[in-house]
Formats: sequence, C-alpha cells, structure tokens
Amino acid sequence: MNRYSVVACAAAALILAAMMTGVGGCGRTETTAKPEKPAIPEKKLQFARGGESLYAIVQGKSPLAAEELAVKELGDYLGKITGAKFKVITEGEPLTGLHGIYVGQTGFAVSHGIDYEKLGDEEWVLRSVGDDLIITGGRQRGTLYGVYEFLEYELGCHWLAWDTEVVPNNPDLTVGRIDKRGKPAFVPRETGIQHWNWGTGEVNKSFAELSVRNRQQQTWNDKIGGFFSLPPGKMHTFYDFVDPKKWFAEHPEYFSMTKAGLRSCGNIDNPSTAGTQLCLSNPEVAKVMAASIIKYLNEIPDRKPGERDRFERLIKAAGNDNGHVVAVGLTDNLSYICKCPKCVEFSKRTGSDESGLLIDFCNRVADLVKPEYPDIKIRTLSYVNTDTPPTGIRPNDSVVVWWCDLYGQSDPFRSLTHPVNKKQLKKLEGWAKISKNLEIWDYWDMGQKTCASAVPEFVPVSTTAENMRLFRRLGVDGVYNEYHFAVTQHSFHHLSYWASIQLMNNPDLSADSLTDIFMKGYYGSAANEVRRYYDFLENALLTEPKPMFWNQPKIMRGYVTMDFLMSCRELLKQAQAASAPESRDRFHVWRELIVVDNALLHQWKRLQRIAGKKFPFTREEILDEYELIRKGELDHGGYGDDRKKELLDDMKRELTAFRVVFPLPEEFRNLPEERVMDFAWPQLPAWALIEDPDALGGRAVVPNKTLKLDSESHKLPFPVGVYGNYSKRWGPKIELKEIPADEKYHLYKIGRFSIDQDTRIWTHASWGGPHCSFAEAFTWNDGGKEENDPNLFDIYVSLKFTGPAYVPDSKKENGIFLDRAILIRPE
Repeated sequence: MNRYSVVACAAAALILAAMMTGVGGCGRTETTAKPEKPAIPEKKLQFARGGESLYAIVQGKSPLAAEELAVKELGDYLGKITGAKFKVITEGEPLTGLHGIYVGQTGFAVSHGIDYEKLGDEEWVLRSVGDDLIITGGRQRGTLYGVYEFLEYELGCHWLAWDTEVVPNNPDLTVGRIDKRGKPAFVPRETGIQHWNWGTGEVNKSFAELSVRNRQQQTWNDKIGGFFSLPPGKMHTFYDFVDPKKWFAEHPEYFSMTKAGLRSCGNIDNPSTAGTQLCLSNPEVAKVMAASIIKYLNEIPDRKPGERDRFERLIKAAGNDNGHVVAVGLTDNLSYICKCPKCVEFSKRTGSDESGLLIDFCNRVADLVKPEYPDIKIRTLSYVNTDTPPTGIRPNDSVVVWWCDLYGQSDPFRSLTHPVNKKQLKKLEGWAKISKNLEIWDYWDMGQKTCASAVPEFVPVSTTAENMRLFRRLGVDGVYNEYHFAVTQHSFHHLSYWASIQLMNNPDLSADSLTDIFMKGYYGSAANEVRRYYDFLENALLTEPKPMFWNQPKIMRGYVTMDFLMSCRELLKQAQAASAPESRDRFHVWRELIVVDNALLHQWKRLQRIAGKKFPFTREEILDEYELIRKGELDHGGYGDDRKKELLDDMKRELTAFRVVFPLPEEFRNLPEERVMDFAWPQLPAWALIEDPDALGGRAVVPNKTLKLDSESHKLPFPVGVYGNYSKRWGPKIELKEIPADEKYHLYKIGRFSIDQDTRIWTHASWGGPHCSFAEAFTWNDGGKEENDPNLFDIYVSLKFTGPAYVPDSKKENGIFLDRAILIRPE
C-alpha cells in the first residue's frame, strides 16, 4: 500500500499552536521570554517563495550517520511542504545568495554560543540567528531530534501510523523567530506493539521510520544510537548467566528450593520460563553471575565483524546511561524465588515478598562487575513477588529497577492516580523513594495474533498523559509499554500508540490536542464522527465503577451492554457514511467497527438475555458486515503474504464457528434458548485447541504441552471439577471410576454451581489439563437474591479418553480431550 499524505488545514495549525502553549520545563522545550511592551513586528524566516527555495541546508564537516539522516529528512520534508528543492552543502562552501539552515555540529553554531560539551545525547537546540537557522544537538541523536522537533512543532508535519503522515502544503513557507532547547523526557522509551506480527508487509517497511520520526528508541535503530541493552532483547536471564546445564549437577544449592523443600532447576530446555529460580542468599551465586556477565561482555566484540566499534561507541555515548545495562531478571511465570530458610528469613527481614532478596543480590552482582565495567548497570525486574519495595535496603547506584505495573493488579484504562489503582501507586511511590535508577514496564491492552473475543476498549490519551506526568514527577528514567497489536481486539490502537510515544517525548502536550490532530489526519473525512465515538467510549471507560484488568474476561466490562454496543455501532456507521468507499479513511473506520461487531457476535445471546429483548437487527446481518470489513482489513492492512494467508485461514475458522449452529444433545434440544449456554470450540482456550475429527466442530482442547503427563498421571478414578477463580470458591466435582470403551466423546454432569466472573472447569487436578472458562455466561448480580440467581447453572462437560490407562488393550496413546461444556439454567 502507498503511504498517504494529508494536507494540513487552518484548524490543524490552531491545534498545533494550542499544543505548544505553555510547553516547557523539565525534559522539554525552553522558550525565550516575550517583551512586555509592544514591539516592532517580529521578523520572520521565509524558507520559500512561490515554490522556490530561499535557503540552503548547511551540514557540518564530519557528520554522524544520524546527522546525515537529519539533513536528508529536513530536505525531503521542506520539499514536500513547499514544492521547492533545498540544496545541501557542507559548511565552508559558498551559500551563493541563499540563507543557511545549519544542521548538525557546525562552526556557525559554536560561534553563536552552542556548547556541545553541555548537550546530552538526545538534547537539541533550535535557534534563529539573523536570517539563518541553527538546528543542532548532542550526539548521537540530538540533531536528528531537533529536525523532527522543527518539522513537527514548527511546520505541522506528523507521522501518525505506518500508512499515514500529515504534511502541510505551503509554497510560501514562513515561520517566526525560534529559540528553543529541549530533550525527550524519558530514556529509554518504547511502546512495544510486536509490529512483526504484520509479517513482511508494508508495516515493517515503514515502522522503523515511524519510530525514529516520533523519537522512540528501538533496538533495530542502533545505527543512530538507539536503545541498547545486554543481552539484546532479553529480560528473564537468570539461567543465561547461571546455566543449570553447567551448574546444577555439582551445585544444586545454587538453585531455588521449592515450597516442598526440594532444590530444582526446572525445565532447562526452556530457561526463561523454567519454573524455578536461583538461590539468591547463596553468596557463591552472585560470584558466578558476575563472572558470567563479565565473560559475556568480554566476548561481545568477537561475535560479529565490527561489533567492537559499535559496543564501545554505545558504552561511551553521553546522556544515555540507563541504556547500557545487563539484564539480571527472574525466570518468568513463577510466583516465588526461593523458599530455603536463608532466603525466607532475609525476605521477612526486609518487609516484602522477595524484593529485598532480589535487590541485595543485584547490589552484590553490580559491585563485582563494576571494577571491570564501571559504565555498565545491572537492570532487574520488580515483578510479581518482587513488585513491593523492601525496607532496610535500597538499590545501589549501579542497579536499575524496572518496576512492572502488573496487568492482573492494575487498571490500564485509568491512570495510576485514579482510586482504582491506589495500591499500585503506593508501590511505585515506594520504589521512587529508594531508587536512583527507576524505569517502568507498563502493561496495556495486550492482544493476540489471531481473532479473539473483543470489547470496545483502549488506553485513553488522557490516561497516558496523566501517567507520563506522574512518572516524571517521581523521577522515573525510562518507560516501556507492552501493547501488542491485535487483529480484532483493540479500539484506537494506532492512536494510543502514537500518543504514547509523543507523550514519552513531552508529557506536557495536551491530550485533547493530540487526539484532534490524530483524528483529522488518520480518519480524514470521518474525523468528526469518529471523535464523537472516541469521546463516548472514553467516557464509558473512565466512569466504569469497578476496576478493569487486562486479564479479566471481557464480560467483566460493566459498561458493555446491548444499548451501549448499539450506540457504538450507530456512531461508527455514521463515520463510515462520511468516508469514501475504498478510501484509506473507510479502512480506518472499519478497524474500529471490527471490534464492535466482534463483541456483538461473541456476546449475542448473553446481551439479549440480560437486556430481556432482542437486537433490532439479525445476527446474520452483523456476520455479513463483519466478514466484509474483516476482508477489507486483510486487503488494506499492510500484511506480508504469509501472514495474510495465516489471518485469512483464521478468519474463515472464526466465521465458520459463528455461522455453524452446533446441535445440542437431544436431552437439551427442547429447552428455551435463554436457559442454555453452549461452550463449543470457539469459546475454548485457543492455545490448547487441536484438530480432532471425533470432536464437535472438529476441534478440542488437550492438556498444556508444558504439563508433562507420564503413565502415573493417567489413571482412574479421574477427577473433573468446577472452581470459581474470581471468588476462590470450589464447586462440585465428580470422579470417573469407569470410562466407556469406545474412546468417543461422552457428556458428564458435574453438578450445580453459581458461577462467578471467571469460573472454570478443571481436569487432571490441574489448570494444565483440558479446561474452559464460563466468563461469557456470567451476569452481574450485586445484591441479588439467591432464588433469582442468574448465575446458577447445572454444568455438563463433554470428554474423550484414549489409551490403555482408561481403556484396557487400547492401542492409542493415553489422552484426555474436551470438546464442549454446557450450562443449563434450572427452572
């Protein structure tokens, strides 16, 4: 797909002016004071007249790669704006009657008071001198960011998404006098959207450019001194540096003790999520870790040709200290570090779960690394059982704490200053008091590569703005937002992404003005209608009375009702009508409508049951519309060929699941529709689905692959039960003592239970066995009477057992399969 340019209008100019009003202070722009008395009209800089250039771009004599890019970007965009060609010369060459835009580290800049020794790596200066203009900055990226500052906040260019940039049309380009100096508010800074999920398409071709132009740091931009951590791209590194394959046999005491009192190194074939940790109270472990880190750093230059120069350049770069870090991070998906007596005693003494234990360990490792690598810092995760700040101990100056605002404990749709997040705010404030080097890992609305159940929701720009200002007040150095792109799950994904990286650069920008700029540029002719939808949805999110966590079932969004979704759809249909068929604006509106239609289709029966009425349109109408706009998303979404085929296959499966009516077992077919909630494969956990010709609809769920079931695991009697994961209530269970010998699916009644927001079927006494969640069946019933409990159901499950553990003389492998669960409301 070709990228689009949007002509900026007078309204955009007004918005831009509003954004810059009052901008200044920490981490950003400083402006010269205006005279109090009326003065002679300000002389302006006119860069072009009638499409003819009046300026040349003058670059320094020894530019870095980032400064060469700055010169090219400035010339290209001045040309796009004015239609003129701007000549590029090296300082010292004659200007031949033209004025100069001095870009990079030049003698002209030095002669007019620029002291490069005092400029940070990303700090920039914009200064008009007579009829000339200086755009310069520190190295590596200061000059480049100065160019983007000029293009965006002085000239009105914006890079909104991989397929949308805003470029004004002005053949007589004129600007006022300029005297500004600033730098990005956070280092490092990134919103990670897993852009590689577009495959090899147009997105990946343009994403790096979008990232650089919005001053976001990315590992793949290392040529301009981008974000650099060691080991590159990794965080869960305990076993990278203390390898259990090398150490466990001879020194099991180096590894964590389980709650059962056993030393274990877990699954060494998957070290980042091994299921165990290190014994951090053992003094030898810190020595092994430090020696391994030093060895790693010593060997980096020999790994690739030219790596030594890159490494030394990055280590010595000024103003980006926290970029030069070695990750010393816990293995993932475990709720504790070590339960040996010494570790437990230390944790109790430091008044936290295990954060004191981790900080003490990292302090010792940092002290051992520092003599050989004084510029390297140790970064560790404040995560799960280490997210509460300790007492009586603090990170030393060579330790970076990366505090994770956990998605199961924080509402990402409201700021940390909102009452629903008061516990998380208290934790962050505690870390800010004791940490010199503090960074944030924020979890936003994370999506999946494939189609999944959705509701309209997004991280509002106002929420991001408030959080960034909070982080700056608390002295946070860097921010990372985990915000995976999803095919069906996100509302306003591109807006939330763009606004986040704008606000990481400058937290003082107006959330409302940023939203207006994006609306006009990205939605074009439909901007007004989409803005009304945005305001409607934002209000619903910000006024929701209960906390909303990312990992909650979607039905827990209390604002999502039949009337709400119909209003969403009506607003977006108005936006669709305002956009031209086959236009970029129409495709962008469809991205929002996909989420609404997806929510309708997934919650159709539940919404009608709760509302006590039927929709004014048929499910078939929504299905036809959904198929149309999903295909449009695939055609215009910028995907590579392989990824597009993968998504097309997934869409076909999704539509089949929506369209095919799975026949109920005979004993339930005459029941009223509102009494039956059927959970076939579309409602079962996608990660566990397999193809099975015996199963309903040809698909079933099986045990998690990480649950290694041996012959002792497959045995009778076999337990199947119900658990309220939200209320922590155990429900009924059955124990199957005999299994039908046909190795086919059979329906089993578990019992009657009042489900909660996340009631689940469990099998094999484990969450790793085949299971499903009844989230979509739950109805809020605050204060309701038991006799009218809308969440009371008789629960049935369809299971198949294969193999000799269940059927004597069977030639098949031992296996457990679940293809359906059914809830029946009692009369």
